[in-house]
Amino acid sequence: MVLIDTPVWSEIFRKRRPDPSVLAHVRQLSDRDTACVIGPIRQEVLSGIRVPADFLRLQTLLRAIRELRILPEDYDRAAGLFNDCRAAGVQGAHVDFLIVAVAQRAGAAVYSFDQDFEHYQKAIFVPLHGGPRPSARA
Repeated sequence: MVLIDTPVWSEIFRKRRPDPSVLAHVRQLSDRDTACVIGPIRQEVLSGIRVPADFLRLQTLLRAIRELRILPEDYDRAAGLFNDCRAAGVQGAHVDFLIVAVAQRAGAAVYSFDQDFEHYQKAIFVPLHGGPRPSARA
């Protein structure tokens, strides 16, 4: 399973011309039923959509993706990961540590363009997915 983070969804859904390699990769993950999401990522992706029809379209597309449930112990694990990183001098966002905690428990890899996840690896195990990144555009 691959837990797809907000920047990847934003590349696909919010750009006029998403990177073709990223789009193809996410389609492949979705077709294989290995793409997944958690509620906070869904909320981030849907937040700020001004046109109601666009919101409904995106909501429908995201609902087709497997959702990993967040369990009470995931919050505890996320706090522990935050503390481990902080002790090592590594700062991070609480939702990032929740993403890592859920991914660890579910045996999923995190697919993100956010380099913070690589930075966290200085202190904790982050199962990263090596999918394509958007190419630089002129």
